[in-house]
Amino acid sequence: MKKKLALFLAIALLGISITACSSNQPVTNNDSEGVNDNASNSEVNYPTKPIQLICVTKAGGATDAAARLVAQYMQGKLGQPVVVVNQDGGGGSVGAETVRNAEPDGYTILFHHTLLQCNYHGGTYAYSYKDFRPIATMPHVSQTISVRADAPWNTLEELVQDAKQNPNKYIFGVQYGGVSQFIAGILMNEAGVEFKMVDSGGEAEKLASLQGGHLDLIQATVGAASQYVEANKVKVLAVASEERDILAPDFPTAVEQGYNVILPTMHAMYAPKGLPDEIAKKINGLFAEMEADKDFMDKLNNIGQSYKYRDLEETEAYLEAEFNSIEAVAENLGLKK
Repeated sequence: MKKKLALFLAIALLGISITACSSNQPVTNNDSEGVNDNASNSEVNYPTKPIQLICVTKAGGATDAAARLVAQYMQGKLGQPVVVVNQDGGGGSVGAETVRNAEPDGYTILFHHTLLQCNYHGGTYAYSYKDFRPIATMPHVSQTISVRADAPWNTLEELVQDAKQNPNKYIFGVQYGGVSQFIAGILMNEAGVEFKMVDSGGEAEKLASLQGGHLDLIQATVGAASQYVEANKVKVLAVASEERDILAPDFPTAVEQGYNVILPTMHAMYAPKGLPDEIAKKINGLFAEMEADKDFMDKLNNIGQSYKYRDLEETEAYLEAEFNSIEAVAENLGLKK
């Protein structure tokens, strides 16, 4: 009888134990799509097929070049093809819409840059970074405020003081709706000056107009400006970044000259809203070691770009700050819809 009672109690306890263990299993929900929240990135079954990286510019430009380097890096880490697809229509809105309306499964990813925020605040695109799932900031291109080599100013302060005495006298060549227009707006706000902004096309057109004497100052990338500086055709008064660019350490920043003009062209990677956290973490985590990859960084520097890793929270914080900065400029320029 005692043996039977002991056996009964053992079976009962085993049943209680199994029930207790079952109640502690993770509950599947739509946000995690069945992936254990505590699982490491290596346990996420992703990817199992090729990934499309939607680039919002034509092939051959700075954004496309960065996207292809990043795609190559991702492919080596993930073991699946990462295919760059160029969709350049509508100032990036065509590519953005492709991703915004895609399945949030990590197989259709957007490679965009600061123009996404500019388009939103300028009223040319109805969606901002908040309508996507930010994954990571990517390589960036530092922008300069440049003038002709024979211009009377050698520092940003000299230009500012002159502009204060002569409002609307000097012509700032920009591309309406682009990053250059917002850099000009930030400088005017920070320095309390007024320039006459003229729509002057892309970088090549602006540099040509500057050389021709049709413009007094322009925004130009560090890479392009460096070439013109070496040819003694341009002077760089300031770089619109927090720190000096490693590719042009002799160019001073606007910040160190007392003006908080910060707006690099920051590439960023986005997915459709609803991307599971585990996949976002896995993709973002790929780039944690990218900055230490000498081969990758050499290739990146050769196309005039730099990189600094940010985790998911830092990425979100950076994009929020960028969004707010551009919003304030858009309001001051009368662009805010």
